[in-house]
Amino acid sequence: MNIQKRGKMQKKIVVKKNMCPQNHSCPVINVCPTGAVQQSTPFSAPEIDESKCTNCGICTKACFAFQYHR
Repeated sequence: MNIQKRGKMQKKIVVKKNMCPQNHSCPVINVCPTGAVQQSTPFSAPEIDESKCTNCGICTKACFAFQYHR
């Protein structure tokens, strides 16, 4: 599960679809070390498979559409 505890706050990584151009294959798919980022078509926003996500944050550094959310 992609929930990270920092003190008493729990955060998870989400894709802000309104910040994704959704007009190309998502390059973050190749950045994610666990294969948690998936995209159904090149013209859709990517999604995070929470069962695979380790909340490492690499995707948040690769693309501004991936953000921590409480």
